Amino acid sequence: NADATVIGGFVNSLSAATQTASELSNSGAVGVLSLVDSITASGSGTGIGTAAVSGLLTAVDAAVSANTKSQVRRRLRNRRLQVTDSSVNGSTTNMAMQSVINNFGSLLAQSMLPGQSAQQFTQNNFRMSVQVSSEGDGDVASHTMSVPQTDYEKYMGVKSSQVSIPPALVGGKQVPVVLTSMSAARYPDLSGGLKSNPITLYS
Repeated sequence: NADATVIGGFVNSLSAATQTASELSNSGAVGVLSLVDSITASGSGTGIGTAAVSGLLTAVDAAVSANTKSQVRRRLRNRRLQVTDSSVNGSTTNMAMQSVINNFGSLLAQSMLPGQSAQQFTQNNFRMSVQVSSEGDGDVASHTMSVPQTDYEKYMGVKSSQVSIPPALVGGKQVPVVLTSMSAARYPDLSGGLKSNPITLYS
């Protein structure tokens, strides 16, 4: 059975292998997402802390960057050849990335206390915030979570995106919540494009 030491070793190895996103192929990027999900599943119930597994998010970000570059190259090639290729679509990777992030957030929530300050992470392709609502959050007011910001955004006074969870959804229970903001650049195929980064709430 995997323990915190073994999981930490896996994380360090994967972080080292993905530190240069440009060296990852598209198939390699998909493999990285699969590995991250496997490591996250292995860490469930071990009580492993944030510091030990935070490198997984860097690996996920590298995988997504590699996939994005691969899509751009294929789109340019198809445009030059004047062909249509419906497979040049990031939706599959986006769903896989979202699933991996949700599972990662659930893993972190296992070692968090109700009402504890949110654990926040900022990557190039996504941002996430993880928190466990306290039993009192659902009794009176909505539970509010914010998308993490970069230091520059804070310095410039940019308003943070927030999500308010209605009391009825929290229900006075200790509920782990994962808030994710994905880069709008990950959705180039949507008609008209997105005007802001989409937000996903998972519990």
